[in-house]
Amino acid sequence: MTPGEIARSLARIEAGQADLRREISERLDRTVSIEMYQVQHKQITDEIAELKSEIDATEQRITAGEQQRVTDRRWWLTAVLLPVVGLVASYVAPLLGGGGGGG
Repeated sequence: MTPGEIARSLARIEAGQADLRREISERLDRTVSIEMYQVQHKQITDEIAELKSEIDATEQRITAGEQQRVTDRRWWLTAVLLPVVGLVASYVAPLLGGGGGGG
């Protein structure tokens, strides 16, 4: 090999190594350290736990609200609607049953 060929071979090797270093550097720029990953993972886990507790609290409020509505409906049915229906029936029954006895 001549000195020129050796120089060109060294230049190609150096260029290849520079390309490898650049590629490794780009890959390392995209990676995250384990500490950063653990911090991010813990934060996401905490957020999920917080959201679950908010969902549970909302479900409990909805359930309590539904129970209150059922109780309110029963109260209206027994305290208001049934007596009104009974009162109306006591007036309507004689009109329907014995209204035609004048013949």
